Amino acid sequence: YKLYAVKYQTAIEILGSTDSNTSVTAFLDKCREDPKSNTQPVRSLLIMPCQRIPRYILLLQDLLKNTPPHHPDFEDLQQALEETKDVANVINQAISEYQNMVLMSRLRDQFLSEEFSQLLQPPRVLIKQGPLLKICRKKRKTRMFFLFSDLLAYATTVVAYRVPAEDMYILPRQISLESVSVTAVPDNEIKKIQFAFSVQSNTKSFIVIAPDQESKQDWMDKIHVACQTLPSRRERSASFDSTSSEAGAAPIWTPDDEAAMCTLCSAEFSLLVRKHHCRKCGQVFCSACSSQKKILEALGPYQLRVCDKCFPRKQNNTSELWNRFK
Repeated sequence: YKLYAVKYQTAIEILGSTDSNTSVTAFLDKCREDPKSNTQPVRSLLIMPCQRIPRYILLLQDLLKNTPPHHPDFEDLQQALEETKDVANVINQAISEYQNMVLMSRLRDQFLSEEFSQLLQPPRVLIKQGPLLKICRKKRKTRMFFLFSDLLAYATTVVAYRVPAEDMYILPRQISLESVSVTAVPDNEIKKIQFAFSVQSNTKSFIVIAPDQESKQDWMDKIHVACQTLPSRRERSASFDSTSSEAGAAPIWTPDDEAAMCTLCSAEFSLLVRKHHCRKCGQVFCSACSSQKKILEALGPYQLRVCDKCFPRKQNNTSELWNRFK
């Protein structure tokens, strides 16, 4: 029965693909005239087994409502209802797993990178996908976002030279939901920001713009729920401190077109005075104010450019001298 319920939607899709086939249509019409079919079309017959369990639940619930608690059948009815609900839950879970497997399989064919195939493995579940406008350093770019049960990924869309032509994806970034948080970004007419929210994590933080308010809220809600349902996050939820989590998040980089001068010394940027982002705070500085380098553990074991205000001079005098004279 579970296998039948799982394959039902596939059977309906295959049946739908035969609508233009006159031979199949004529055969099904002839079967409908058979008294055994009770003049019902094949689609109605196929769905009847799937409707049995929900109808049993409704029947048992109605019986319980009309059975006094002291009646000898009352406890048996309660047990029958609970067991029937358990069966329904098992079937629904199997259907969800099968639908996710089919969706993952179709998605795998749309990625040019073999790396993505490793992501599409059970028990990972695809929760939501769709295009969002990502605010990048130089300009805003449309990216296809994929929210899984344990990570958030976004990809670049490319046109595949196939017949028929279809969009394909290259996966540049995967972000574990272990440290992800989302926050609504207020609308700003001057910066032309509307329906935006920020995604912050230990390794990458950025702002994205949704098509409308409903889409924005749906993305935020689904990301929040996915984060909170991670077993590792549930275990530490009792001692979770949102402020400490945000403090360890990677910075959101200030876009180049929003920085006309150095954040520290106010020197105006030009062909000779270039812009540099501090990997610690994400703000824009001139070369003189961001000449230091520091290892930021969350971003890897590499020396990264930081501004003077983010460089701990008192604690790293030796490193400062080395960077100055090397």
